[in-house]
Amino acid sequence: MKKLRYDDCICRTKLVDHSLIKNRILNEIKLSTHYENIDNLSEYSSYKVSRADMDLCGDLNRSWVKMLIPNLSLSINEMLSNMAYNGFEINEMWYHQYVKGDTYGWHIHEDQYAGIYYLEFGKSSGKTQMCSPYSFKSMKINAKEGDVVIFPAHLMHRALPNSDERKTVVSFNFNLKPHNRQYINLIK
Repeated sequence: MKKLRYDDCICRTKLVDHSLIKNRILNEIKLSTHYENIDNLSEYSSYKVSRADMDLCGDLNRSWVKMLIPNLSLSINEMLSNMAYNGFEINEMWYHQYVKGDTYGWHIHEDQYAGIYYLEFGKSSGKTQMCSPYSFKSMKINAKEGDVVIFPAHLMHRALPNSDERKTVVSFNFNLKPHNRQYINLIK
């Protein structure tokens, strides 16, 4: 087998009005009575997340999700406006809250794209590390609180061990809508 190298992208922007909605979303998460603790050590990876609602990821009617989607949509549309896509559809969304020492091992997502919103992210928060399936080289994403990062869902990634008191991220999966015709003439 021969691997053919092809460019792909990871995009980062700020969430529209992050500072205005951050505490409201964190409060809704805090008030939620449904959450799970993820603690799993497997042959391939380890996962330890103190609080999450991954098992509800398909329910986009949770209060904190409905609060976030309008701002997130504006931010994602801004990123997609520079690509050849004509919109998107979020299929799943969930949060992870990490305390000191929590981590999430190597994994990939379903759907076409995945994203992370760094809702609560300090200087000592565990970074996201991505791995190229072509070269197996990895890179750390230098995200800051309020950032939204989107990437092809097939990219292996993980959350490095957290050193902050608490880190909260929102993960989501989405599919792209068909191409934006204005970009067809740019294809070389």
